[in-house]
Amino acid sequence: MTERVDALHVKLAEKLRVMLDLASVGQKSAIHHLFGILYADEIRGMKIYELEYIAVLGGSTTSMAKEISKGRNLAPYVQVKPAFRQYRIWP
Repeated sequence: MTERVDALHVKLAEKLRVMLDLASVGQKSAIHHLFGILYADEIRGMKIYELEYIAVLGGSTTSMAKEISKGRNLAPYVQVKPAFRQYRIWP
């Protein structure tokens, strides 16, 4: 991975960490799905190992990369309610 890609991974991992910190206990898996939905454009071409890297840097486990991927795949079919748009903390 190049430095530019690593910087993107780190930035996304920071966003995931904030989202997980805001989440209640028992919502962690759903937050990973939501992350995948909200940031689908940014992670569209990423491989599973890159999503694992983001998950681990974000304070989660590598298995949560699959949940992020599920969210990414759902993104074209869902609309996020306004109450949850607060989680998209990307400029």
